[in-house]
Amino acid sequence: MIAEKGVKRVGTAVSQEKGCLVTVCGTINAMGGFIPPFCIFPRVNTQPLWEEVLPIGSKAEGHAKASGWMTGDNFLNYLKHFHKYARPSKELPVLLLLDNHASHVSLAVINYCKENDIVLLSFPPHCSHELQPLDKTVYRPLKTFFNAAADKWMRNPSNAGKVMTIHNIPILIAEAFPKAFTPTNIIAGFESTGIQPLNRERIPEHRYLPSYVSDRPEPAESAMEPQQPEPSCSTHTPDESTAIISPHVIRPFAKAAPRSKTSKKKVTSQVLTLTPVKRLLEESAAAKSKNKAEKSQPRCKKSIFPVNTQHHESESDSETSDPNMELDDSDSDLLPSDLEPQEREDGEIENPTAQQ
Repeated sequence: MIAEKGVKRVGTAVSQEKGCLVTVCGTINAMGGFIPPFCIFPRVNTQPLWEEVLPIGSKAEGHAKASGWMTGDNFLNYLKHFHKYARPSKELPVLLLLDNHASHVSLAVINYCKENDIVLLSFPPHCSHELQPLDKTVYRPLKTFFNAAADKWMRNPSNAGKVMTIHNIPILIAEAFPKAFTPTNIIAGFESTGIQPLNRERIPEHRYLPSYVSDRPEPAESAMEPQQPEPSCSTHTPDESTAIISPHVIRPFAKAAPRSKTSKKKVTSQVLTLTPVKRLLEESAAAKSKNKAEKSQPRCKKSIFPVNTQHHESESDSETSDPNMELDDSDSDLLPSDLEPQEREDGEIENPTAQQ
């Protein structure tokens, strides 16, 4: 870089103020080998040209959410890509080390691994920066070579005035990937983490201790009450005493408030392909489907008008016993004796009031 002497900060031209997220999932082994990268682009559909530009055998994929992050569906497709090159079998199963990300722990992933002889072993939480070989010796050179390739592309006279887009990312990955994924870097990653060769003392214990802000011991508080001055008969006046006040008395150390306890179970290092883990995932999936079914059921709407529940008592039981009964005032004064008998066609006389 050419700049004026004595200048501490040198400006440079950039393509855009904010770019897009592209996830590159790499896989390495203790012998120094690697599997072609699995790239996730923030697009629903990818271009066939991207896989042609990427390193040979690479896979480019998108997602419906188009975020660029690893999801459960993307990780399942990555396992298929991994199975294509690792070729595990019943006699020679393959151990895959990974972190406890939510996309790595799903029922579909566990079933696929159990069916295809892939054993998943997760790292302890918050330890991937010390136990992940890729994070130790591979990904940092990859970012360095990628940034160098991007600067080279922008300084190219043929690209003057052009804006770097997502279509240029596969070209830059293809240039930086072979320089970072070298056998030297890969083997050094496994040695620095103590995985291969196995070395339990490779990482000291203090590297795993959590750090606290207020880890200083609190000063001991005195339980003695201050003494009240009493009248004295002596004529001697004592000299004014001077006391040294520490800054802690004026401004004590900050004390962190107690953290709220959550019901979420703590994640630990475990073999994800074991049956107990699968059983827990099945129970969790069944509970989620049950809650979803309960929420999808229609609920009765409440009326905003109050319902009158008062019932007026009737004066007589005859009025409320049969609501279809009607009375006629014109016939109420007639007696059964005043009714004229009716004559049938067969000659018999019938009195309607005598029928029961």
